[in-house]
Amino acid sequence: MGEKGTVMPILLIICFLFSSLLFVEAAVFVNEKQSVSKEEQVLQLEWLLRNGEQKWRSEKENGAENENQTYRFPGGYVKWQEVVLSDARIHLTFKAVTADGHERTRSYYIEPRQKETE
Repeated sequence: MGEKGTVMPILLIICFLFSSLLFVEAAVFVNEKQSVSKEEQVLQLEWLLRNGEQKWRSEKENGAENENQTYRFPGGYVKWQEVVLSDARIHLTFKAVTADGHERTRSYYIEPRQKETE
């Protein structure tokens, strides 16, 4: 009876240690999954912003005037707004929104180039 009485607490301790280790591993996995999801979200928003900026720049170089203020992309859309502060300064704002509703905004103060006369 003495031998059986000491084996049972040792088994309980071992089971407790394994279950604790399993719980910690599950918590680490969930945290890593959330971190990766957040990083994917940031990359998607950054991708939208850069593509929106590139499309805006391309339209401006081709002489387009504020015709289209929303650009649609596969993962969401980018809205932009241009506010003329003076002849020498413009405040430009891009707002990216992913398909699942996450947002990021970026704004610039820019000085338009003066058209060169030949």
